[in-house]
Amino acid sequence: MQFLDESFFFQLIDPASDIPNSVGPWAAQPAPPEIAFAAESDMLPVPVWRATFADDRLEAHEAIAAAEAILHADRGALAITPHRLDALRQSQTSGPSFGSAADTALPEQGLLALLGAAELRASGVSFGSANDEAMPDEARGAFAQVQALTAQVVQTISNFAVVETVVAGRKLGRTTVSWTGQVSTVLAVGVLPNQVVLHRRTLRLALQSRLTLLHTFATVTRGASIVVTLAVSPLGALLALPAAWRFVTDLFQEQRFQRYSGGQNR
Repeated sequence: MQFLDESFFFQLIDPASDIPNSVGPWAAQPAPPEIAFAAESDMLPVPVWRATFADDRLEAHEAIAAAEAILHADRGALAITPHRLDALRQSQTSGPSFGSAADTALPEQGLLALLGAAELRASGVSFGSANDEAMPDEARGAFAQVQALTAQVVQTISNFAVVETVVAGRKLGRTTVSWTGQVSTVLAVGVLPNQVVLHRRTLRLALQSRLTLLHTFATVTRGASIVVTLAVSPLGALLALPAAWRFVTDLFQEQRFQRYSGGQNR
């Protein structure tokens, strides 16, 4: 679901992966090999969080407000993920039922459908890895996204943060934040006060998104420990991690929709 105008871009330029991780408003983009933001003697590529805006002050601040709302919704989704999964597990205590009940929320329906597809294949196809033909097609995509998420988490905990704000094609500011909290900001000549505020909001959004990325990984791995209890076959157990990821991303969409449609989490 798209909530941001196409004239605004929030990009995570990541050397680890170009697969979108669905966390917050950021779209993943592969890092060009010539890009390096460490000291010139090191020339080590690191993830760059870049926000690009049109040259309209009001629209730019509206765009970043929308991005902040998306991230807030995602953080809310992560907070309720364990409770939703635990409630689903308790509802299955009489035995796994992979049909989609009409009163079951969409994230739960998607999770049960994915596990159900795995159980249907498990009886007739041998398997030995996540890339085996026994894995449902939608699970393959989820597994690739989990691998990308893991790579991005490794990059995140291994590098400092670089945050850039671009307005009308002009780089407005770049801030580097080390894990020890040291901050270094370079602003363009002639930058206006409201543009400084815009860069600060971009920086705050990126740093909060970075923490949310780590929280997402922890939530998915914790969720997998619950999902595995719903599996019947070894294949279903193998899909616990991608199924948990699928559940979390579906929950992101649910919470974003509720926020933007004036639902209970607004």
